[in-house]
Amino acid sequence: MDQPSRRAVLRLAVVGAAGAAFPVVLAQPAGALSRLGPTRLRREVFRPHVGSTFRLGLGLRAPALRLVRIDDLGPRDHGAATRFSLVFETGSRPAAGTYTVRHRWLRPFRLYVGPSGGTPGRYEAVVNS
Repeated sequence: MDQPSRRAVLRLAVVGAAGAAFPVVLAQPAGALSRLGPTRLRREVFRPHVGSTFRLGLGLRAPALRLVRIDDLGPRDHGAATRFSLVFETGSRPAAGTYTVRHRWLRPFRLYVGPSGGTPGRYEAVVNS
């Protein structure tokens, strides 16, 4: 039987190392896989994340906001999947504006976020689709 050349062994090692990277993506928790698809702005998407941290914008200095609750827009919207507001609390004071919002388990999405009700550190984003 012939001995494989060093070049063939090296080629096999490179292909094997490249192939080893793919299972790393598939071995991530189920929430991490949600990053592969778009984040749908629906109430049920945000409900499991009440109490968790969202970031406005990109980078290490992006303001962090904690989602404290999900509210109805009005009495006729009780529990509506596409008509609600996200209420956040933060220690920082970001300017009102449209931000790319990031969360550990969601794909980035864009929302207008602004101060709410004159309460310091309280911010709100309205979803009305």
